[in-house]
Amino acid sequence: KICIRNSAYNEVAFLKGVTAAKTAGHLLNSLFHLRAEYLFRKICSETFHSYPSGFLIGHEVKEAGRGCSEIFLCGSEELMTPYAGAMKHFGISPAIVSAEEATVRGLFKLSEEIPY
Repeated sequence: KICIRNSAYNEVAFLKGVTAAKTAGHLLNSLFHLRAEYLFRKICSETFHSYPSGFLIGHEVKEAGRGCSEIFLCGSEELMTPYAGAMKHFGISPAIVSAEEATVRGLFKLSEEIPY
């Protein structure tokens, strides 16, 4: 039973969800399985949001990262941290680019393209 109380984000539960995604079948069937685990109290309500979050992100990384050893990851630090953890769990290196850096690079590239 996965149950660690008093935490909005639980890394242990998140990574258990990522691990479960590695061997999971089709996403829709797996979501019903997650619901059943919750209903039969294999996952407690205090960590339930972290486990399916890890499962969904893990499933996304599994599908999108097939055959990849590195993937660019861009966004807020709040989202990049769990995605990077899931990617590492699948043996994929995250090439992290902050949202601010991507914005500046994009604006600079646009300025090169605009004729004056």
